[in-house]
Amino acid sequence: TAYGIHLGVTTPTASNLLDDYEEGTWTPTMIGQTVSGSLSYSYQNGRYVKVGQMVTAYCYVECNTVNSPLAGNLQIYGFPFAVYNASATYPALTIGYSVGFPSTASATTGYGAPNTTYAQIQTMASGDGRDNLSTGTNAGNINGDEGLVLSMTYKSN
Repeated sequence: TAYGIHLGVTTPTASNLLDDYEEGTWTPTMIGQTVSGSLSYSYQNGRYVKVGQMVTAYCYVECNTVNSPLAGNLQIYGFPFAVYNASATYPALTIGYSVGFPSTASATTGYGAPNTTYAQIQTMASGDGRDNLSTGTNAGNINGDEGLVLSMTYKSN
């Protein structure tokens, strides 16, 4: 017998059984899309709530030192569950606070990719709506002391 709550019905069936609720923590990390690199962190605080297949994950992640350079678009790794694996389905990531990034490359938004546990960060850099946030010569260099407060609600596998 399955345990849980049957929602909105007078006759319980498997399709209306809510039997999965979970809260927990996760550890967000910043990496580069093409070269992961290595960062040291001031903060890596993440929490989530999962109800059925719906996950809301949020975090504050801030690096303080670049140990080895990263390259490509910035990605936030470590989301607690993989994004639902459906083609052309990308949940939106919301950035509530961004600190330490050059003003021409402030992180503004992002998205989760199907069947992954990371989100791709996007910027509004001059001349390009999607610039790299990486070490090197790009407008969005990561040099240490960059931080993000973000959240993403998504369907999990």
